[in-house]
Amino acid sequence: MKQLNRIIRDYFGFSATELRGFWILLLFALFLLAIPPITKRVFLQLSRPSTHPAKLDSLITLLEQSVPDRLTNDKKFVVKTNYLRFNPNNASRETLIQNNIPSWLADRIIKYRNKGGTYRKKRDLLKIYGFSEDLYAQLENYIVVPKKAAYGSQKKVTASVTSYSKRKEYRTFKKKKLVAFDINQADSVQLKQIPGIGTVLSARIIRFRDKLGGLHSERQFKEVYQISDEAARNLQKYTYISTEYEVDRLSINTDDVSVLAQHPYISYQLARAIFNHRKNYGDFLRIEDCREVYLMEDSIFQNIAPYLGL
Repeated sequence: MKQLNRIIRDYFGFSATELRGFWILLLFALFLLAIPPITKRVFLQLSRPSTHPAKLDSLITLLEQSVPDRLTNDKKFVVKTNYLRFNPNNASRETLIQNNIPSWLADRIIKYRNKGGTYRKKRDLLKIYGFSEDLYAQLENYIVVPKKAAYGSQKKVTASVTSYSKRKEYRTFKKKKLVAFDINQADSVQLKQIPGIGTVLSARIIRFRDKLGGLHSERQFKEVYQISDEAARNLQKYTYISTEYEVDRLSINTDDVSVLAQHPYISYQLARAIFNHRKNYGDFLRIEDCREVYLMEDSIFQNIAPYLGL
């Protein structure tokens, strides 16, 4: 052993203290390497099942008694739901609620419909503020939106034209003058007619509008993500906000933190502060009382005030 110590000390240049530390580290490393096989052997012995016939028979009997007959049947067990097929364009409030749609969300669906809005396809329901992807996935197979004839009519050229002059005649059309339309009722097809607005930007405008619950001021056009000044000016030129339009409002006395935090103007921290203020001091009596909420700056209040309700 002394000879081995001398060889190691001469080879590595260890001092006496460093040599003792070397042996301690070596023993500790060997100990760590030995732990996995030892623990594996111990756990295998502990987890080895008993092979006593009487115990196995009693266990099988208990399992057979505890499993319902319908689960032992070869046929797949189907869970029945109470969902009803419905058309969002004419479904009653009671029908919507029966399909597990919250009452406040059912009111928004009907409100959009009463203002002249039309659900042309199933996914149009996602435009309603608060209608989540999870709820849509549950109801997708029960939503019925009948196909209607396309708005307007266009003449289709079916005759075979060989002459260049005739082909040009058929393909030439008079450019339509763009008429101003309501921004809160517009779809992507209408928005893409505005100069400077394409597929991506039109989708951003609609997404921003729907998350807000509607636009109430033209100054909000500039808040759309990555919109240019020219596109914002063209929006002001070719769109308008109806004076009769009412944005969807949040209930600061009843909505929970998750609902409040979904609004683009309300951060999660501010939503939590509103909830805690209501919990500690009671319901808000006026919208102006929100100014007393912690984190509620004046600029933030000016933005969200039109979207708040009691």
